[in-house]
Amino acid sequence: MPGAIRTVAGPPSLGKWQQPAALTRAGFAPPDPYPLQSVLFCAACGQSFFGTQLGDGTRAYRSRCGCRLCPLPAAQIELHVYAETRRLAFGTDTVAGLTGDHFALLAVRLFARIAIGTTADDITFTPRI
Repeated sequence: MPGAIRTVAGPPSLGKWQQPAALTRAGFAPPDPYPLQSVLFCAACGQSFFGTQLGDGTRAYRSRCGCRLCPLPAAQIELHVYAETRRLAFGTDTVAGLTGDHFALLAVRLFARIAIGTTADDITFTPRI
């Protein structure tokens, strides 16, 4: 029947949010090495953070201001943000098959700002509600 909408029963998915991760896995798009830079800000002055690669190849986030002179390890910040994203989006439910790419996309959609304090553990989340 032309124009009919078909639904397929199956596991819940993130729909269009899965597309960037699928493109990356298929080799059509490079992974974003700094997926949270659009929502990370300095807690002291409000300047945005940007991603940078250190001399030893380590990924890090650094602020444009003078408040944070040393870069923060990207992996450590991302783990904290992904854990909070998982808690807010799914509670205690376990969702199989989600990767860091998925949690990064969810975090950017769930949070308007993520303020980083003096350490990578000092994080304040501002939801988009």
